[in-house]
Amino acid sequence: MPRLAGRNALITGASRGIGRAIANAYAAEGANLLLAATHAGKLEETRALVAEHGIEAACHLADLSDPGAVEGLFAAALRWREDLDIVVNNAGIYIGKPFTDYDLAEFDRVMKVNVSAVFQLMQLTLRYMRGRGAGKIVNIASTAGRWESPNQAAYNTGKRAVVGMTRCAALENAALGINVNAISVPRAKENAYTPGSIPSVNREACRCKRSFCRTICWASLSRPLSQESSWRRTLTAFSLGSAMR
Repeated sequence: MPRLAGRNALITGASRGIGRAIANAYAAEGANLLLAATHAGKLEETRALVAEHGIEAACHLADLSDPGAVEGLFAAALRWREDLDIVVNNAGIYIGKPFTDYDLAEFDRVMKVNVSAVFQLMQLTLRYMRGRGAGKIVNIASTAGRWESPNQAAYNTGKRAVVGMTRCAALENAALGINVNAISVPRAKENAYTPGSIPSVNREACRCKRSFCRTICWASLSRPLSQESSWRRTLTAFSLGSAMR
């Protein structure tokens, strides 16, 4: 039986790239999906792809730079399924330029989508999951949040923040039956991930206290389809709360 059979998951940024790959891997493991993004056409493409696995999937359009849209998305998720088991914070944007060339509006937009929306959706999710006494949150961070790099100060800052809030939320909620994890990935091109292009996992990951918050670094942007099982094992390990070995 698929390991996520009967589970219900919300995935943001699901219209393309990493988000689409996550949705496809979850669907292959039997999870029902609520897919969120800003592009209706691409989101429907993802829905059609995951539906081939025989699961139930729905779409919700949301611009997560708007706090009201984040609230609306979470409310829609609870209307879609009373039991929400997994939330994947994948949505993010990238604006790259020299440090001194950013204007405040650009920096603020990156922070709104990549940090504030993640924080807000985590808060809403944790309050709900505390009431259930169970749940999984997976935040998609980036290797950019682990070290310095030129011309992407806003992006690196945001992804570092995601790792920090993940670790704090994990420590606060582990005893309540809630797992919070982050996966750090390289910045991907728009169409870098397809069903036949799944990244492999570097399991020599940095792990924080008691293994309930882990940041996994993927080794490359593209691997053959034979590596899809590794990708699925990583996602389902987080989603089921099992420790990486």
